[in-house]
Amino acid sequence: VCLIEILQFFFDNHSAIIVDLDFYVSEFFRMKLCYNYKNEILAYYTLNFLYKNKELINAKTNIFITFFPLIIKLFSFFPKYINTKYFELIDYITQPETISELFNYFLDLPAIVLIIENFEKYTFSQNGDSKGKFSDMFQSDYVKLIELLIRNVSYEKEYQYKIDYYSIYDKQIQFLFSSLVFTSRVHSTTKIVPKLIHKFFNVLIQRDEINNAVEITNLIFERFSNFHGNENYKKEIRTLLIKKIEQMFQKWPKIVTELNEVILNEIKINFTNIIKRELISFLLWSLGEFLSISEASTNSFNDEGIKKAFDCLEGILIDNTKEINSKKEKESFK
Repeated sequence: VCLIEILQFFFDNHSAIIVDLDFYVSEFFRMKLCYNYKNEILAYYTLNFLYKNKELINAKTNIFITFFPLIIKLFSFFPKYINTKYFELIDYITQPETISELFNYFLDLPAIVLIIENFEKYTFSQNGDSKGKFSDMFQSDYVKLIELLIRNVSYEKEYQYKIDYYSIYDKQIQFLFSSLVFTSRVHSTTKIVPKLIHKFFNVLIQRDEINNAVEITNLIFERFSNFHGNENYKKEIRTLLIKKIEQMFQKWPKIVTELNEVILNEIKINFTNIIKRELISFLLWSLGEFLSISEASTNSFNDEGIKKAFDCLEGILIDNTKEINSKKEKESFK
């Protein structure tokens, strides 16, 4: 807490003294908050400091970009602050530089808290000495996954999420969920994730950043089946994601035209996917809603776009009809 008071002095007098604000705040996050974010007093003073100086921190430092995992952990371990003024900090960590990683981090949050709760003794002590090693309990691939999830600092650019990330780690995360103790804190985390995601999309939609919206739409397709929690929680998140895609399509109809190939491919591949049933139904509705032939519409598809959509649906219908007829023939043969 004393360090926060010193930092506040620097911020109050930043125009009169020569001091690297980013360096000193970063050192506080790395040397103190990383190991003590579960301390409620420190969490309160940190959130209060960030909120009080949010504009200057955003303008003069990279704290919101670099240390957003730690800020989210404060809300995870003290969810009562979700309903306070401090929740506005989500606006500041939702930036073009963090948009993809932040969205994935929100979806991973129950897994992150689950690991922290079950393996607290394996985290590093304040002086940097390891109390234990994940490698003592898990294979190397699991160690890599765990270290990835419980990170305190955002990725460097070269370590951004790859498109095949969750196809590789999904089964491992599923194993962790089935093997570890589902604590009350993990349960409370599943209650705040929808609020975090709702806030995240509200910030995104309020800004005129269509490129970020396109990026997140692609991520939703990728992550729709790949996140973990109880069934009610997963259903709530999927319903929320569909609602948010609809809001983005309504604000930026151009997304539908820009992602028409991706949408059509999503429909083709996952037409019979039970988990993605509501998503596919929504995408089919979107094609009918936004593939307008009206020349007055500046966001309308051209004739070729409409043809591709109907060719896609026709192909699906033909394939399904062949499959049904094939089953009937086999049954009659028996």
